[in-house]
Amino acid sequence: LKELAGQTVTYGIFTIVGRFLTFILFPLYINFLPKSAYADIVILYSYIGVLNILYASALESAFFRYYDKDDLQQSRSVFSHSFFTILIFGLIISGTIFIFSDSLTFILSGEIKNSADLIRLAAFVPLIDAIQFIPFGLLRMTNKARSFVIIRFIHVIIFVTLSYIAIAVLGMGVFAVLGIQLIASLITLAIHSGRIIENLTFTYDSKLMKLLLKYGVPTLPAALSTIFLNVADKPVVKEFAGSDAQAVYSANYRLGIPMLLFITAFDYAWRPFFLNNYKNEGSNDLFSKILTYFTLMGALIFLSFSFFVKYIVQTPFIGKGKLLPDDYSGGMVIIPIILLAYWFNGMYNNFSASLHIAKKTKYLAYSIVTGTLIYFAIMFLTVPVYGYIGAAWATLAGFATNAILIYYFAHKSYHIQYDWIKISIIAILTTLIYFVNHTFSFNFGTLADIFFKISLLVMFLLLLRLFGFFTKQEIAAIKKLFRRK
Repeated sequence: LKELAGQTVTYGIFTIVGRFLTFILFPLYINFLPKSAYADIVILYSYIGVLNILYASALESAFFRYYDKDDLQQSRSVFSHSFFTILIFGLIISGTIFIFSDSLTFILSGEIKNSADLIRLAAFVPLIDAIQFIPFGLLRMTNKARSFVIIRFIHVIIFVTLSYIAIAVLGMGVFAVLGIQLIASLITLAIHSGRIIENLTFTYDSKLMKLLLKYGVPTLPAALSTIFLNVADKPVVKEFAGSDAQAVYSANYRLGIPMLLFITAFDYAWRPFFLNNYKNEGSNDLFSKILTYFTLMGALIFLSFSFFVKYIVQTPFIGKGKLLPDDYSGGMVIIPIILLAYWFNGMYNNFSASLHIAKKTKYLAYSIVTGTLIYFAIMFLTVPVYGYIGAAWATLAGFATNAILIYYFAHKSYHIQYDWIKISIIAILTTLIYFVNHTFSFNFGTLADIFFKISLLVMFLLLLRLFGFFTKQEIAAIKKLFRRK
């Protein structure tokens, strides 16, 4: 378990840094590409994300289940069957997309010349990515976390660096985005090539193949539901509100990254933590307190970023423009909604610990699929009327449904007595402080406005103290921490 925790930290650091590096591409796109081009890139990556899951998720899950590090022959057979199945299936689907690309241009804005060529280029991005799922899985199964991270970093650094050169310096436009994605993926595939060749066998075992499919295929609904919950809103907004609205929505959606990074970092640390501690005396109280302070941290991130994002987006950007250009700023209204949606996703991760401990993970799929259905229902009802604001609320509703359902199943499977009184105090005070700021947003000068917002954050903490949120022991520990500093 200690080894697992150490590797999880390694993966977690990469995920956070990797997400941040790719995040800094977003102002590049919106400052140097037309809205229609940025909208098309978002749409294509939404479909690429779905295809990645479709190509590889089932066989990746099966690979992890049947790989046996103590049986080299069995493991190579599992590797080969998984790898070749993904490769063949991916070639068929990507080849079909390539052939019929002229008929698929309707998914794009129609404002880019040679849209079919863009789809042809995009057709092979998920294929090259998907056939690396099993080699990356092998690194994880053989405890080579460092190699995993190094290869991932190489991909991210190549992608980010070449994108800046191609778009900001050379002005190559939208085709450079997918072209560079393919170059970066092919380089990492080349790095994997020796390990792939070493582990391939060329004998077909029908029984093993049936086992892999029997285990892996049932995992697809949950995997697809998860990706739909994250990407399906972009094509729907484009369809009902237009490409420009979809570009504005996607850009502001990306600005929910502070909460996303917090949730991601917490999740990587949380999974090994609860597995390592659930048998210990007092673990129930410990897990309860963790949820309480997770809620507090989420509230502080929500309030802080909601208050100051209008200043953050004015940050000058390399070359020209701002972090968020003025013609995108109308979509900032969705940022608090997306922050809350990510927070509910974090609550889902907290509650899911009970199902992992009780070994009742089937309920994870029940909640995710239900949440996704509600997400689609609300989205198709609201987006035609309210545009991308409806999509943001649908996203929040989907994640909130996941959290509520998973709590219901978790409560029945492995009960943890959470401190709902303190959590309610945080929620009520967060709502109060947020609406005080929203209601009294007078036309202060910048310094006066910043001082007002900081005062509200201090008031939030003081009110928590007044309502008995912090115990004497916790206050003493905080004072001791500051004295050391």
